[in-house]
Amino acid sequence: MTDKEISKIIDDVTYIMPVFFKKMFRVQNEILCNKEVSKPHLEVLFSLKREGMSTMSSLGKALVVSKPNITVYVGRLIELNLVERVFDKNDRRIIYIQLTGHGNAFIENYKENYKKYIKEKLVKFDDEDFMLLQSIMDNMKILLSKVNPKDVK
Repeated sequence: MTDKEISKIIDDVTYIMPVFFKKMFRVQNEILCNKEVSKPHLEVLFSLKREGMSTMSSLGKALVVSKPNITVYVGRLIELNLVERVFDKNDRRIIYIQLTGHGNAFIENYKENYKKYIKEKLVKFDDEDFMLLQSIMDNMKILLSKVNPKDVK
């Protein structure tokens, strides 16, 4: 691959991907039931849903967020009863963060509203458009698995 071809791909990715994502999938403001939960809060909630109970340090590392910021995000989620602190049984110095029942319900409600919103966008596609989108997603999974297999399901 030439430098010119690589530059074109980089230009396309830096323009097309953010626009595509924004127009198709960035819907948090429209579907959040609780306006006190921001994008970073959602990232914490979904990380806990995906990874399970985590320490503050591991949560910060997973989300690439500094300890002071993750502390603020988690503090707010505790106030909203979406997450809770759990002390390690063997070492009380270790504190885990986990979703509460309310936090799990919040995520499920968010996901349901998110699906409805995306379906409204997808119904504008004909069968050929839908097949093209599915093919693009499948190919992106293949490419992402080559970069980091752990991130692709």
